[in-house]
Amino acid sequence: MCLRSHGYWKNHLSNIDSSDKNKAFKDAFNAYPVDDNLNNIIVKRSSNGSYIDWHPTLKYCVKSEGNSGVYLNNRSNSKPFITDRSINKTCTGKYRKEHQYGKDYPYFDFSGPDNVNAQMVTMYLNALYHGQYGINYPVLSAYGGPFATIADFADNLINMRNINGAGALGRALAQLIDQNPV
Repeated sequence: MCLRSHGYWKNHLSNIDSSDKNKAFKDAFNAYPVDDNLNNIIVKRSSNGSYIDWHPTLKYCVKSEGNSGVYLNNRSNSKPFITDRSINKTCTGKYRKEHQYGKDYPYFDFSGPDNVNAQMVTMYLNALYHGQYGINYPVLSAYGGPFATIADFADNLINMRNINGAGALGRALAQLIDQNPV
């Protein structure tokens, strides 16, 4: 087994197919990413005086680490992300860029307890890209593994998160990746 870390994936997003990296976490895993308090992460945006939901994509989850967060572009969109932490609890209150036009790039933390969301996305990408980039992770049945589809593998990760706890899974996946580097 040879695995890539979330550090590899966040620094090599160009290696990930656009449809994979832009897939919402909830669509890949059929569940929401969780914050440090185990609440589902759903980011609110403003639209015509009301709120709409935005769901973190795999690329934003894999880029998030610890409590540093990732920035989202508030400038190119008519539906800005809400930075009020009472509404969006994962907003860090930090900004990448402040200038005369305002605070355009707020940081949000999508990592979860012990980086569980980032680690789950990392394992998902390792399974999806088995045989490429030095990865040897044949968990899909097409390669002799126990999971018929990537969705089945993702469901298994969610089940492990639910049974063992998010923090425990985050630590276990980090250890598995650390012990099996490419």
